[in-house]
Amino acid sequence: MTAAKEKTTNMWSQVTHSQGFQNVSDKVGSVFGVAKTKISASMATHQEGAVIQPAGTVVTAEAAEEQKKVADDETKGEPKK
Repeated sequence: MTAAKEKTTNMWSQVTHSQGFQNVSDKVGSVFGVAKTKISASMATHQEGAVIQPAGTVVTAEAAEEQKKVADDETKGEPKK
């Protein structure tokens, strides 16, 4: 068991220290960094209190709450207001 563990440890050490692995790791880290920046910027530009609806439209929190009330009433069998 110990010999197999040491062999595996050595193999992973060689892989992670290889130039190819380092290049891929750097590129993946860069891509995630760019995505994180874009998401942060996108969230900062959205209206505060807005809710994204399934159809992709954006409504205010108040309108979303009203839609929820109507949907709740309909599931209880009450007519739309």
